[in-house]
Amino acid sequence: MKKYLSVLMLILLVQFSRAEVKFSKGYTNLEERKNWDSFFRRSTFLRMDKLKHFTFSIYITTTTYYVMNRMMSCNSLQSRQSAAGISFSLGIGKESYDNWIKKEKFSIPDIIADVAGTAVGLLIINRIENG
Repeated sequence: MKKYLSVLMLILLVQFSRAEVKFSKGYTNLEERKNWDSFFRRSTFLRMDKLKHFTFSIYITTTTYYVMNRMMSCNSLQSRQSAAGISFSLGIGKESYDNWIKKEKFSIPDIIADVAGTAVGLLIINRIENG
């Protein structure tokens, strides 16, 4: 379990250290890069923000499960339910904060990314626990 969490932490560190999606290789000309970058800016689901929501939800789900199951000695079902609930609540809370405090639009695609990340986190937990 610790090995997998270490890999997830490394992935998160790499993803959150980037300020934007950078594509510096594989382009034949500058125009091709501009078209690709503008596609990412226009697309609702392909922005870096969605990747952050997704990876953060995976991290919160797996970490919460580990803490509850291993350190607090809760059973597996309670730990999974709590991990999913906490991860989802943080996603909703962040969007509520954006809506009410920052006066930005409540983003359903961000919530979808949170739910997908929570589901992947639960799949990772299931894979680790069941071998």
